[in-house]
Amino acid sequence: MKIDRWLAILLGIAALLTFIVPSVNLVKALMRHDAPSLHAVFCVAAWIVALAASLPQYYVLEDEGVLVRQGWRKVFIPYPLLQAAKSVHQSWSAAVYSVDRILLTTCDGHEHLIAPKDGPGFMRELMSRSPHIVVTGDAQ
Repeated sequence: MKIDRWLAILLGIAALLTFIVPSVNLVKALMRHDAPSLHAVFCVAAWIVALAASLPQYYVLEDEGVLVRQGWRKVFIPYPLLQAAKSVHQSWSAAVYSVDRILLTTCDGHEHLIAPKDGPGFMRELMSRSPHIVVTGDAQ
C-alpha cells in the first residue's frame, strides 16, 4: 500500500481535530461522571468505523488471481475476469491513501481501486500473469 506524505499529514491533522481532541474530552467527561457530548461520541465512533473499513490494505498477485484486501473487505479477482487496468491520479476514493492509483475493471463491470507501493512493478507482474487485459494511462 502506498501512502502519499501530504495525505498522511492531512489525515493526521484531521485525526487530531476529530479524534484525539474528542477522545480526550470523552475521557474527561467520563472521569467527572458527566454525560459525554454526542459530538465526541460520534467523532470517535466515526474514526473507528472508517479505520476498520480501510485498514489493513494489501494486494497480492496469487497463482489464480488478484487478492484485494481493504479493511474488512476481501475480494479475489480471477485473472480471466480482469478486463482492464488504468492509472488514475485523482483523490476520489478515501479508502486508498494515495493519488497514484490503479483502477482494475472486471468483465462484469466491477471496479477495484488500489494503490500498490510499487505500481510499475505490480503492473509488470499483473501483465505477465494476465496478458489479455487492456492497460491504459501511465500504467503501461
